[in-house]
Amino acid sequence: MGEIDELEARFLAAIAADPGDREARAVYADWLDERGDPRGEYLRLEAELHSIPPRLATLAGAISPAWIARVGRRYDLVLTVTGPNKIAAIKAVRAVTGLGLKDAKDLVEAVRPDAPQLLTSGLDLAETKRHELEFVGIGARVVVHGHHAKEQLPSLVSAITPATSTVRVVLVGVLPHCRIQAVKLVRDTVPTFTLTTAVELVDRVIAGTPTTIVVAFELHRAGELARAFAGVGELAFEPT
Repeated sequence: MGEIDELEARFLAAIAADPGDREARAVYADWLDERGDPRGEYLRLEAELHSIPPRLATLAGAISPAWIARVGRRYDLVLTVTGPNKIAAIKAVRAVTGLGLKDAKDLVEAVRPDAPQLLTSGLDLAETKRHELEFVGIGARVVVHGHHAKEQLPSLVSAITPATSTVRVVLVGVLPHCRIQAVKLVRDTVPTFTLTTAVELVDRVIAGTPTTIVVAFELHRAGELARAFAGVGELAFEPT
């Protein structure tokens, strides 16, 4: 990234102050587009990406689960960070892959920043999310991708971020009929939030604006938090 001028610094400051402010992102994207900067397109695609999960969750409640299963895409699960507990990582790998102890140990030990390891492929979304939570719960990190052949794995390295002990927690979507439950969970997660703050936050997410709940949340507790929100809403965990 080149030198940032005063105007761009103001755009970035506005987004940092409220990561869920769609208008601030759109104005910044327009400004970048006028300069032929590809970051403008990136911002627009990222905004679309964050608006999709809430709408999908709403539609899923009115559509047959059997039909969704038949048309659902398939995903690959890639281990990128093994976390602080090697034994727990080996156990998790064995549970997902069915590998023997030696093979699972070899796979875990082979994981490096430049050498992510494919755990399994062709999973449906529900299976993928369940396994992802298991790894997050032990402090490991996996990346979920649309179904890839194993030989394509090296091209995925650029999407991998370094290990971290904390993550940003973003509430991506809330099922409208779970509004009250979501408000309670948000307040349980951040006791300093007033009821009004929690309600406004949840309503903003229901309206389609993903919103940060916690800026720095302990990674080893992320799995527990995601399970608490399961069936109520969807969380995203981002590196801090």
